[in-house]
Amino acid sequence: MSAGTRVEAPETDVPGLDDTDDAGILAEGRRVLRLEAEGIAAVERRLGADFIAAVRLIRNAGGRVIVSGVGKSGLLGRRECHRLTSKIFSPTEIQ
Repeated sequence: MSAGTRVEAPETDVPGLDDTDDAGILAEGRRVLRLEAEGIAAVERRLGADFIAAVRLIRNAGGRVIVSGVGKSGLLGRRECHRLTSKIFSPTEIQ
């Protein structure tokens, strides 16, 4: 890129959302949260025997559990590994 070349900012506007309309902004936020809640509820309804088996398998694993992934699944796997290996203390637990 040469000096003086202008780079356009990526489009970040939500189509049809007027950023001066407070009620519209709130309505859009609520719409998005409803969609996400519906997605989580759908996952919750699918929890069953496979989930129980996976939890028991991980909990009873001797040695180490290996988590792998590429891209977003890799990032989520790293985060979950951190959660599984970290002990977080509540201020009331520390003496």
